[in-house]
Amino acid sequence: AAHKACDKVLEQGLCVLSGLTIDYVGGQTPRPRTQALRRRVAGEGLLGVLVEAMVAFPHHVNLQVQAMHCLCNVTIHSQETQQQAVDAGVLPAIIQMMRLHPH
Repeated sequence: AAHKACDKVLEQGLCVLSGLTIDYVGGQTPRPRTQALRRRVAGEGLLGVLVEAMVAFPHHVNLQVQAMHCLCNVTIHSQETQQQAVDAGVLPAIIQMMRLHPH
């Protein structure tokens, strides 16, 4: 039961991160505040945490989806954060996830 509770806490944490880093304004240009939040998320080492979560819970689909949302939000407009995600091992994690969830 404790393990399930931990999964739920992690999933909720990823929901919060996703909400913090998404840009609700239409168009291609993110708001400066959102950009700063994305950089901060990356700077705090959270990209590595997202990758670890994806690897640690390969069959937890909701968690995988939330982690991917966060990664998309944080890396979409920034080469700097894209590189940080790659350095954190995001590519093998995504490939593993795609193999486990081909549907």
